Amino acid sequence: SFKRLKALFRWQDGWRTTFPDTRDYTCWQHRKDENTGLTVSSYSRIDRTLVDSQKFDQFRDWTIKHCPVITDHRLILTEITCRPEAQHGHGCWNMPLCLLKTPKFMDRVQQLAKDLFGAVEEIEHDENSDDDIQTLWAKFQAAVIDYGQHCTRYVTNEYTRNTRTWKAQLSIVIHDDDMPLADR
Repeated sequence: SFKRLKALFRWQDGWRTTFPDTRDYTCWQHRKDENTGLTVSSYSRIDRTLVDSQKFDQFRDWTIKHCPVITDHRLILTEITCRPEAQHGHGCWNMPLCLLKTPKFMDRVQQLAKDLFGAVEEIEHDENSDDDIQTLWAKFQAAVIDYGQHCTRYVTNEYTRNTRTWKAQLSIVIHDDDMPLADR
């Protein structure tokens, strides 16, 4: 039977699982009854849209649209994703561009880079070293990110403070009725 076949392949009807209470039709047929001469309309419910049960969560946005090709049925469309959506977390830290204009940060990065080059030269001359270039590079990156995050707190707070000050000064100038309009 069809139920056993669906169970064997772990199929489920995608449309009916997504919209169990929706009664929508994909086919309308209008024909003339030979006996009465009246137009008789018949409606067909959605054809089966069988989907693997384990992959059902990868199908989304089920819709019924008109087919661009001349046909007696409308299309059932769904968006299929290749894999489940990625989990959103903290992600990678992005360095704000304002840090590149901060002399303190740039001096520290230059010092870290000089230390990195010195350590790489030591590795090239010392064959018994426990570190390799990839490990040193990873340590350098981690140090730059840590210091960048530390500096970002202070730089961002300074920019926020300056912005508030400028907005307050601008508000005073704009609302100063004693000042000529051209000077505002």
